[in-house]
Amino acid sequence: MPNIYLKEDGQWKIPSQLYIKDTNGVWSPGNQVYVKKDGVWTKCHENDQSEYLLIIGDGTNIFRNTNSYMALKPTSDDSYIIAGIRYLDATVTQAIYVAKLSSIGKIIWQRSFDGGDTDDQPNRIENITLDSNDNIYIVGSINRSGGYNNSALMIKLNSSGVSQWQQRWNYPNDSNGADYAYDALVNDNDEIIMGGKSDYPRPYPPGGIHRGSTYTFSQSDGTRSTNYAYNGGPSGLASSTILNMVRAGDHFYLQMSGGVTFTPNVGQRGYSAIIKTGLAADSMVAIKNTYIGSNSNLWRFRSVKTNGTNLLASAQQSDSNNQTFFVLNTSLSYVAGWTIANSTSGATTDFEKTQSYAYDGDYCYLAIQSTEEITHFVKFDVTDGTIQWQNKMVGDASNKTSDGNPAGVLHYDSSSQHLVFMTKSDETTAGSASSVLIMWRVKADGSGLGQYGNYTYSAASEISISSQGDTGGSNANVSFSSATPTDYGSPDLNVSDVLFTSDRTNFRSS
Repeated sequence: MPNIYLKEDGQWKIPSQLYIKDTNGVWSPGNQVYVKKDGVWTKCHENDQSEYLLIIGDGTNIFRNTNSYMALKPTSDDSYIIAGIRYLDATVTQAIYVAKLSSIGKIIWQRSFDGGDTDDQPNRIENITLDSNDNIYIVGSINRSGGYNNSALMIKLNSSGVSQWQQRWNYPNDSNGADYAYDALVNDNDEIIMGGKSDYPRPYPPGGIHRGSTYTFSQSDGTRSTNYAYNGGPSGLASSTILNMVRAGDHFYLQMSGGVTFTPNVGQRGYSAIIKTGLAADSMVAIKNTYIGSNSNLWRFRSVKTNGTNLLASAQQSDSNNQTFFVLNTSLSYVAGWTIANSTSGATTDFEKTQSYAYDGDYCYLAIQSTEEITHFVKFDVTDGTIQWQNKMVGDASNKTSDGNPAGVLHYDSSSQHLVFMTKSDETTAGSASSVLIMWRVKADGSGLGQYGNYTYSAASEISISSQGDTGGSNANVSFSSATPTDYGSPDLNVSDVLFTSDRTNFRSS
């Protein structure tokens, strides 16, 4: 496609912004410039703008099985790595999709990973992490049709998206266990520490036991070197799952949930905890528990984030649909707590998933998917609970901001002062009932209001915040042990380039 070039300091460059004087003599940005060639109008210039709406996918319902399996992480070159689950064809329905986008929303590369031409079983992406060289580590799970039970999965890609190695494992083996990898971090020894669970059937409690696994992998070839696990209660009659991990200073902090059975056959009592460990996750330094007991008393941590000094843990009380955030210091002592209420008409009763907020130490940034047609963006002070600003992105029945399953991923880009939010929608300009990934990049100061395609970004007032005290109760029975899974090596997922038509709709510019 032709473009417009301007000579600057002896070099021809594409302008990032172009202004055209209209018939009233006013200079206005020419967001899209067309020239007529052989009787056909052809676009020759498009501005690269800071705020945008991006639709990834098309009218073929490619991302129908993404659900909550999505991730977004920034890179050192101000780009973004995104991931989800995509439909390939009738035999490969759940392939892992990974792409790199520039800061202005242009796709740099895309990859697809699937287990084979006859694999219609789940391949799931739970999260991604990056090392100092922007190598990409994908964690999730894989289930091969007729081949093996559900296994945990880790894949390493280099910064260009080329597969370096793949590993899968199961505790204790394929025939008697199911493993899941949910998150990963890099320690000072350039090792990858994975957090997840092993689902190992045992007599009690009914349905088996979940052990919160924290295994260590080599960056170079994926070799597993350590095998650690957390139990939730006495005598192994408990469950625990590690869903989220962050690092502050010389410690990892693991968000863990589960249930405790104190005597056989009495059922489980829920608990949730944040565990402070060393940088190999091989020692329990401290623990922050929530109440064990009836559902009405249970506070369950859903995620944890850090600015390196304090922690911000999202939580939910079992008998409440409100979101709550607890500020903890690195010793896991309570600092402050804030409950978020949503008065939007028809607001969903489902609690937001774990990745829908960001934390910079002073402020929390929230994306709240109130209804399928409304997503709120909020910034509030974690010290006094005051809301700095709140806006909402509003669509309609044909342009939904979500598909009713609130599982978006929010990132605060401190270098460019933007919020980047990715979710899934099944009603957009791509077509009715066609699931796509939809991403907004909006200003972190609450400005930039206006039209984003068929969506309106405007000021809002539906979100309110109230103070929340510390949680009570404890689970003194959390214990640390070992768990050695069977290493099955590379699952040999097929890797292929994929090409989508993605609609980068520029409506706002800074």
